[in-house]
Amino acid sequence: MGEQTPNSHNELSGSVGVAVQVGSVHGGLQLNVSAPETPVPHQFPDDPAMVVNQIVPSRRVRAALTAPVEDAEARIIVLHGSSGTGKCWIAQHCLHACRDDYPDGQLYVDLSTAVDELTATSEALREFLMALGTNPALIPTDLAGRQKLYRSVTDGKALQVLVRNAFSPAQARALRPGRGRSVLVVTGHGLLGGLKWESAAFVELDPFEPDAARELLGRFAGDEVLADVAAVNSILDMCDHRPKAIEVVGAILADRPWQSIAELAEELADGSALSAELSAVFDAVYRRLGAVAKRCYHAIGLHPGRGEFGREVLAAALDVSDREAGAAINQLRALHIIDEARPHRYVMHNLVRAHAHEVAWQPDARAESDTLIRRTLAWYLARAVAADDAVMPLRGWREQLLPALEVRDAFATGGEAFGWLEQERANLRAAVVCAAERQEDEVTYQFCVVLWSLHERGKYFDDLVATNSLGVAAARRKSDVAVESLLWSQLGFPPHHQGEETEAVEAFERAREAARRAGHLELEATAIEGLGLARLGQGRTEEAVRLLRENLRLAEEIGKARRIALARFHLAKAVDAEEAVRLLTQTARTFEELGEVYNLAKARTWLGRKLIEIAEPDDAERVLADAMRTMIDDHTPFDQAQVLEGFAELAVARDELADARERYAAALSIYEGRQFTRQAESVRRRLAELGSPNRG
Repeated sequence: MGEQTPNSHNELSGSVGVAVQVGSVHGGLQLNVSAPETPVPHQFPDDPAMVVNQIVPSRRVRAALTAPVEDAEARIIVLHGSSGTGKCWIAQHCLHACRDDYPDGQLYVDLSTAVDELTATSEALREFLMALGTNPALIPTDLAGRQKLYRSVTDGKALQVLVRNAFSPAQARALRPGRGRSVLVVTGHGLLGGLKWESAAFVELDPFEPDAARELLGRFAGDEVLADVAAVNSILDMCDHRPKAIEVVGAILADRPWQSIAELAEELADGSALSAELSAVFDAVYRRLGAVAKRCYHAIGLHPGRGEFGREVLAAALDVSDREAGAAINQLRALHIIDEARPHRYVMHNLVRAHAHEVAWQPDARAESDTLIRRTLAWYLARAVAADDAVMPLRGWREQLLPALEVRDAFATGGEAFGWLEQERANLRAAVVCAAERQEDEVTYQFCVVLWSLHERGKYFDDLVATNSLGVAAARRKSDVAVESLLWSQLGFPPHHQGEETEAVEAFERAREAARRAGHLELEATAIEGLGLARLGQGRTEEAVRLLRENLRLAEEIGKARRIALARFHLAKAVDAEEAVRLLTQTARTFEELGEVYNLAKARTWLGRKLIEIAEPDDAERVLADAMRTMIDDHTPFDQAQVLEGFAELAVARDELADARERYAAALSIYEGRQFTRQAESVRRRLAELGSPNRG
């Protein structure tokens, strides 16, 4: 960009595809659109320290990794076998050993935490694309679009992709990289045989061979325990030679060096029913836990999300202090019942989780289990309420419709709150599903209202649709027509943003009908506003203007400054330039008075574009530059695309056609990448009107 003045702004908004920089250079504006370099991803967990020499399966995996391929498609290797047989250990170890042969990096996903197969696949593709440097704004919202982009981005690369706990052949196919020297390694115990049609190499993992099982036990517990051959063989039989169970037994022996392996074998023999033998192993560990650690074990088994979790949610579920929860976690970690996935975030192996869930519903624990689930959901809801308050403090619907939801333990900043929402996103979605399955209807729709700040800001439309559909049903069962109306309005925006306006119109119509039944004027105005925007998206401008003027009239009747400003803002999109400038000037003034920086930037975006239409290019440049700085700071690519359109229009007005094409092309990349069909088509038309680059 050249030398920057102290007031210049030079930040990257994305990675591959589009990066926007804006700054003041000697009093003028400079805007660059570029594609910066991206670090090579290395997502695999560390090479397992306790992996043992499973000669036959390791040899087969390495042979498959080095075998010549008949075509240029990425090779697929499937490690399959029952749970706990060490599939992922061997996959990681073999892939780490040949890492240098794959210079473009390592991608990793564990699908065991997924709510459903399609969502899991779609989200895995999104995470892979971002790890490879794709600007989030360029990532399509639909599974097919993400798969096509992933194949394009990985074409010609040499990547290692490890997919743990795949559900089906279709899921594995979707995660296969593009043509080139890449390899996809899949682990699972489902029906993956269909991958034979993809020329996949299959490696069957049975429980550990006797020598490997003994070696692993010795690594965990010390080689001296192996001297009692009869006791060792008895214990390994009860572990079914599965590495996870052996790991747990090894932890018991290491934790109690005074107990002989023969005594432990005798204790395990008294156990009972997972498989009777494996359950005996985990029962023995469970009996060693203190009272709080046992309850913690139950809480993890009942936790709605199957992925990572933190200490705080366990403390809340158990109704104990953080210190007590931390002590229980340390006890579970010492016995290898849970592992630390990253600092202060923990995971439990599916084999152990199945036992924990089973034990939690035993007669002597059943009475508390319902309470544990209820407290877990309550904690996630309370934190989501606090996050919503920090991210969108002036939205107002929570206060109006759910006044009992008070903010406790507020987040320091909106950025911190949104970071927490993204970290807990899978758990929050699972919590909504759990609440719906338990028919906790109020909790279900309360989650949907407060998670708007996550779903809308992050454009997590799959999550929004999945949860809000449950929320609508819950609101109907509770006859809460007002909440039903709001959730229908929320459900209208994903299809609207994706250009599926017929579906959006249907949702907004349902929202308006419910608002009228509730006698709630403000909810009716919200539905009418959404309906007007959808009609504008359909090109029915006259009807859109009528609806948006009705929305402004209702806003003025309601008398809330923020609502009036928003109504003016949306109406300005549909009317002539001179009226739009008046409306947007008023809108910007109100948002500035309210301290709403993001909405002020949106108003300035449209004000700049309308100023161009009335031949005020210098004023337009100033307000567009202000808007772009905010959109870069807030990491909102869609809004950056809107500003880029404004700068393109400004370049056309100044007859700077090369700049116009560059900025339109950058905006188009964002719109196409996120399936903003209506906006993309509009930009394509403008590019076509500019014609050949030779004109500029």
